[in-house]
Amino acid sequence: MGPSLGSLKSCPSDSWSFGISSQQCPPSPEAICGGHTNCDSCLKESATKCGYCASSGKCVPHSSTQKDKCPWGWTEGQCIARCSSTTFKSEMEGFVWLGANNPGSQLFYRPRQSCKWILAPGAQQDSSTAREIDVDSMTITFLRVDLGVGDTIRVFDSSRSVTRKLYEFRSDSVDELPLTLNAESGYVVVDFSSDLNENVGTGFLAEFKGNPRPLLDVMTVAVITLMAIVACICCMCCSFRCCLPNPEDNVIENDFGG
Repeated sequence: MGPSLGSLKSCPSDSWSFGISSQQCPPSPEAICGGHTNCDSCLKESATKCGYCASSGKCVPHSSTQKDKCPWGWTEGQCIARCSSTTFKSEMEGFVWLGANNPGSQLFYRPRQSCKWILAPGAQQDSSTAREIDVDSMTITFLRVDLGVGDTIRVFDSSRSVTRKLYEFRSDSVDELPLTLNAESGYVVVDFSSDLNENVGTGFLAEFKGNPRPLLDVMTVAVITLMAIVACICCMCCSFRCCLPNPEDNVIENDFGG
Protein backbone atom coordinates (compact mmCIF):
# COMPACT_ATOMS: atom_id res chain seq x y z
CA MET A 1 0.00 0.00 0.00
CA GLY A 2 1.23 3.50 -0.67
CA PRO A 3 0.04 7.07 -1.03
CA SER A 4 -0.88 8.70 -4.29
CA LEU A 5 0.79 12.02 -5.09
CA GLY A 6 -0.64 14.88 -3.06
CA SER A 7 -2.90 12.68 -0.98
CA LEU A 8 -2.67 11.13 2.45
CA LYS A 9 -4.97 8.29 1.39
CA SER A 10 -3.54 4.90 0.51
CA CYS A 11 -4.36 2.58 -2.35
CA PRO A 12 -2.80 -0.55 -3.94
CA SER A 13 0.60 0.00 -5.49
CA ASP A 14 -0.64 -0.83 -8.98
CA SER A 15 -3.11 2.07 -8.64
CA TRP A 16 -0.60 4.72 -7.58
CA SER A 17 -0.89 7.96 -9.53
CA PHE A 18 2.12 10.19 -10.31
CA GLY A 19 0.50 12.77 -12.57
CA ILE A 20 0.02 16.30 -11.23
CA SER A 21 -3.71 16.17 -11.96
CA SER A 22 -4.25 12.93 -10.05
CA GLN A 23 -4.68 13.85 -6.42
CA GLN A 24 -6.77 10.88 -5.25
CA CYS A 25 -6.81 7.10 -5.41
CA PRO A 26 -8.94 5.68 -8.23
CA PRO A 27 -12.47 4.75 -7.09
CA SER A 28 -12.81 1.21 -5.78
CA PRO A 29 -15.15 -1.35 -7.39
CA GLU A 30 -17.42 -0.93 -4.35
CA ALA A 31 -17.63 2.82 -4.98
CA ILE A 32 -18.18 2.41 -8.72
CA CYS A 33 -20.95 -0.18 -8.38
CA GLY A 34 -22.45 1.50 -5.33
CA GLY A 35 -23.03 4.67 -7.35
CA HIS A 36 -25.79 2.97 -9.33
CA THR A 37 -29.34 3.05 -8.01
CA ASN A 38 -31.08 0.69 -10.44
CA CYS A 39 -30.50 -2.67 -12.08
CA ASP A 40 -30.15 -1.45 -15.67
CA SER A 41 -27.36 1.08 -15.09
CA CYS A 42 -25.69 -1.30 -12.62
CA LEU A 43 -25.24 -4.10 -15.13
CA LYS A 44 -24.19 -1.72 -17.93
CA GLU A 45 -21.23 -0.42 -15.92
CA SER A 46 -18.06 -0.80 -18.02
CA ALA A 47 -15.34 0.33 -15.58
CA THR A 48 -15.79 -2.82 -13.46
CA LYS A 49 -18.10 -5.83 -13.39
CA CYS A 50 -21.10 -5.34 -11.14
CA GLY A 51 -23.98 -7.54 -10.01
CA TYR A 52 -27.43 -6.52 -8.81
CA CYS A 53 -28.99 -7.94 -5.63
CA ALA A 54 -32.77 -7.56 -5.90
CA SER A 55 -33.40 -8.39 -2.23
CA SER A 56 -31.36 -5.39 -1.06
CA GLY A 57 -31.85 -3.26 -4.18
CA LYS A 58 -28.09 -2.62 -4.29
CA CYS A 59 -25.47 -2.72 -7.01
CA VAL A 60 -22.31 -4.49 -5.77
CA PRO A 61 -19.03 -5.76 -7.26
CA HIS A 62 -19.53 -9.08 -9.05
CA SER A 63 -18.02 -11.88 -6.97
CA SER A 64 -18.98 -15.24 -5.50
CA THR A 65 -18.77 -13.68 -2.01
CA GLN A 66 -21.27 -10.96 -2.86
CA LYS A 67 -23.51 -13.51 -4.56
CA ASP A 68 -23.57 -15.66 -1.41
CA LYS A 69 -24.48 -12.61 0.68
CA CYS A 70 -27.56 -11.95 -1.46
CA PRO A 71 -30.48 -13.97 0.07
CA TRP A 72 -32.41 -13.91 -3.20
CA GLY A 73 -32.56 -11.95 -6.44
CA TRP A 74 -28.95 -12.10 -7.63
CA THR A 75 -28.84 -10.79 -11.22
CA GLU A 76 -25.89 -10.48 -13.58
CA GLY A 77 -25.24 -9.86 -17.27
CA GLN A 78 -28.60 -8.37 -18.27
CA CYS A 79 -31.37 -6.81 -16.23
CA ILE A 80 -33.89 -9.60 -16.96
CA ALA A 81 -35.83 -11.82 -14.56
CA ARG A 82 -34.56 -15.33 -15.25
CA CYS A 83 -35.34 -18.75 -13.79
CA SER A 84 -34.18 -22.31 -14.46
CA SER A 85 -36.43 -24.96 -15.96
CA THR A 86 -36.23 -26.89 -12.67
CA THR A 87 -34.84 -25.73 -9.32
CA PHE A 88 -34.60 -28.11 -6.35
CA LYS A 89 -34.56 -26.62 -2.85
CA SER A 90 -33.96 -28.81 0.20
CA GLU A 91 -33.28 -26.22 2.92
CA MET A 92 -35.79 -26.09 5.78
CA GLU A 93 -36.74 -22.50 4.94
CA GLY A 94 -35.94 -20.04 2.20
CA PHE A 95 -37.22 -18.01 -0.74
CA VAL A 96 -38.63 -18.73 -4.18
CA TRP A 97 -38.40 -15.73 -6.45
CA LEU A 98 -38.58 -14.36 -9.95
CA GLY A 99 -37.71 -10.71 -10.49
CA ALA A 100 -37.44 -8.09 -7.74
CA ASN A 101 -39.64 -6.96 -4.87
CA ASN A 102 -39.22 -3.18 -5.05
CA PRO A 103 -41.69 -0.76 -6.72
CA GLY A 104 -40.71 0.18 -10.26
CA SER A 105 -38.64 -2.97 -10.75
CA GLN A 106 -36.83 -3.28 -14.08
CA LEU A 107 -36.58 -7.08 -13.77
CA PHE A 108 -39.27 -8.20 -16.22
CA TYR A 109 -39.45 -11.85 -17.20
CA ARG A 110 -39.58 -12.97 -20.83
CA PRO A 111 -42.52 -14.39 -22.82
CA ARG A 112 -42.60 -18.16 -23.37
CA GLN A 113 -40.86 -18.92 -20.10
CA SER A 114 -41.54 -22.05 -18.08
CA CYS A 115 -39.96 -22.65 -14.68
CA LYS A 116 -40.53 -25.07 -11.83
CA TRP A 117 -39.39 -24.98 -8.21
CA ILE A 118 -39.44 -28.25 -6.25
CA LEU A 119 -39.54 -27.58 -2.51
CA ALA A 120 -38.62 -30.57 -0.37
CA PRO A 121 -37.35 -29.28 3.02
CA GLY A 122 -35.07 -31.71 4.81
CA ALA A 123 -34.57 -33.88 1.74
CA GLN A 124 -31.19 -35.09 0.62
CA GLN A 125 -29.76 -33.17 -2.33
CA ASP A 126 -31.70 -33.80 -5.55
CA SER A 127 -33.96 -36.36 -3.86
CA SER A 128 -37.56 -35.77 -2.83
CA THR A 129 -37.95 -39.17 -1.15
CA ALA A 130 -34.77 -39.72 0.90
CA ARG A 131 -34.88 -37.25 3.80
CA GLU A 132 -32.34 -36.20 6.39
CA ILE A 133 -35.12 -34.53 8.42
CA ASP A 134 -38.65 -35.95 8.62
CA VAL A 135 -41.01 -33.17 7.45
CA ASP A 136 -44.76 -33.75 7.51
CA SER A 137 -46.06 -30.33 6.37
CA MET A 138 -44.96 -26.92 5.17
CA THR A 139 -46.17 -23.37 4.58
CA ILE A 140 -45.47 -21.10 1.60
CA THR A 141 -46.30 -17.41 1.80
CA PHE A 142 -46.54 -15.31 -1.37
CA LEU A 143 -45.38 -11.78 -0.60
CA ARG A 144 -45.60 -10.34 -4.11
CA VAL A 145 -47.17 -11.42 -7.42
CA ASP A 146 -47.03 -9.44 -10.67
CA LEU A 147 -48.14 -11.35 -13.78
CA GLY A 148 -48.85 -10.41 -17.37
CA VAL A 149 -52.05 -11.39 -19.20
CA GLY A 150 -52.21 -15.14 -19.75
CA ASP A 151 -49.37 -15.95 -17.35
CA THR A 152 -49.86 -18.23 -14.34
CA ILE A 153 -48.30 -19.49 -11.12
CA ARG A 154 -49.68 -22.83 -9.91
CA VAL A 155 -48.84 -24.34 -6.54
CA PHE A 156 -49.19 -28.08 -5.92
CA ASP A 157 -49.11 -30.12 -2.72
CA SER A 158 -47.60 -33.44 -3.79
CA SER A 159 -47.02 -36.80 -2.17
CA ARG A 160 -46.24 -40.28 -3.43
CA SER A 161 -49.93 -41.09 -3.84
CA VAL A 162 -51.71 -37.88 -4.84
CA THR A 163 -51.08 -34.36 -6.15
CA ARG A 164 -53.42 -31.56 -5.10
CA LYS A 165 -53.50 -28.02 -6.49
CA LEU A 166 -53.29 -25.56 -3.61
CA TYR A 167 -53.70 -22.34 -5.57
CA GLU A 168 -53.39 -20.68 -8.97
CA PHE A 169 -52.37 -17.08 -9.55
CA ARG A 170 -53.41 -15.31 -12.76
CA SER A 171 -53.12 -11.75 -14.02
CA ASP A 172 -56.83 -11.21 -13.38
CA SER A 173 -56.78 -12.74 -9.88
CA VAL A 174 -57.71 -10.48 -6.99
CA ASP A 175 -55.40 -11.77 -4.28
CA GLU A 176 -54.85 -10.16 -0.91
CA LEU A 177 -51.15 -10.44 -0.21
CA PRO A 178 -49.34 -11.78 1.68
CA LEU A 179 -51.14 -15.06 1.04
CA THR A 180 -50.13 -18.15 3.05
CA LEU A 181 -50.78 -21.66 1.72
CA ASN A 182 -50.57 -24.76 3.92
CA ALA A 183 -49.34 -28.01 2.43
CA GLU A 184 -50.13 -31.27 4.19
CA SER A 185 -47.00 -32.92 2.81
CA GLY A 186 -43.36 -31.90 2.82
CA TYR A 187 -43.22 -31.70 -0.96
CA VAL A 188 -44.50 -28.65 -2.87
CA VAL A 189 -44.14 -27.72 -6.55
CA VAL A 190 -44.37 -24.10 -7.75
CA ASP A 191 -44.96 -23.95 -11.49
CA PHE A 192 -44.62 -20.67 -13.43
CA SER A 193 -45.38 -20.18 -17.12
CA SER A 194 -45.69 -17.16 -19.41
CA ASP A 195 -47.41 -17.21 -22.81
CA LEU A 196 -46.48 -15.55 -26.11
CA ASN A 197 -47.93 -12.21 -25.06
CA GLU A 198 -45.38 -9.39 -24.76
CA ASN A 199 -47.39 -8.00 -21.85
CA VAL A 200 -45.21 -9.49 -19.11
CA GLY A 201 -44.80 -8.80 -15.40
CA THR A 202 -41.98 -8.73 -12.88
CA GLY A 203 -42.65 -12.15 -11.33
CA PHE A 204 -43.17 -13.04 -7.70
CA LEU A 205 -41.60 -13.56 -4.30
CA ALA A 206 -42.55 -16.32 -1.87
CA GLU A 207 -41.14 -17.59 1.42
CA PHE A 208 -41.42 -21.25 2.47
CA LYS A 209 -40.83 -23.16 5.69
CA GLY A 210 -40.89 -26.90 6.42
CA ASN A 211 -42.42 -28.20 9.63
CA PRO A 212 -40.54 -31.19 11.13
CA ARG A 213 -42.65 -34.09 12.30
CA PRO A 214 -43.11 -33.95 16.11
CA LEU A 215 -40.71 -36.22 18.00
CA LEU A 216 -43.63 -38.02 19.65
CA ASP A 217 -45.02 -39.02 16.25
CA VAL A 218 -41.63 -40.30 15.16
CA MET A 219 -41.28 -42.40 18.33
CA THR A 220 -44.82 -43.74 17.92
CA VAL A 221 -44.11 -44.87 14.39
CA ALA A 222 -40.83 -46.45 15.51
CA VAL A 223 -42.55 -48.37 18.35
CA ILE A 224 -45.35 -49.60 16.07
CA THR A 225 -42.81 -50.71 13.48
CA LEU A 226 -40.77 -52.55 16.12
CA MET A 227 -43.88 -54.27 17.48
CA ALA A 228 -44.86 -55.35 13.98
CA ILE A 229 -41.41 -56.85 13.39
CA VAL A 230 -41.54 -58.73 16.71
CA ALA A 231 -45.02 -60.03 15.91
CA CYS A 232 -43.86 -61.29 12.52
CA ILE A 233 -40.88 -63.09 14.10
CA CYS A 234 -43.16 -64.70 16.68
CA CYS A 235 -45.57 -65.88 13.99
CA MET A 236 -42.70 -67.37 12.01
CA CYS A 237 -41.42 -69.20 15.09
CA CYS A 238 -44.87 -70.59 15.90
CA SER A 239 -45.35 -71.74 12.34
CA PHE A 240 -41.97 -73.45 12.37
CA ARG A 241 -42.72 -75.30 15.63
CA CYS A 242 -46.12 -76.39 14.39
CA CYS A 243 -44.53 -77.91 11.33
CA LEU A 244 -42.02 -80.02 13.32
CA PRO A 245 -42.87 -83.77 13.31
CA ASN A 246 -44.09 -85.34 16.56
CA PRO A 247 -41.60 -87.99 17.78
CA GLU A 248 -44.50 -90.24 18.90
CA ASP A 249 -45.74 -90.35 15.33
CA ASN A 250 -42.55 -92.23 14.39
CA VAL A 251 -43.20 -95.15 16.83
CA ILE A 252 -44.11 -98.30 14.95
CA GLU A 253 -46.16 -100.81 16.91
CA ASN A 254 -45.74 -104.52 16.10
CA ASP A 255 -46.84 -107.86 17.52
CA PHE A 256 -43.35 -109.37 17.56
CA GLY A 257 -42.08 -110.40 20.90
CA GLY A 258 -44.18 -110.88 23.95
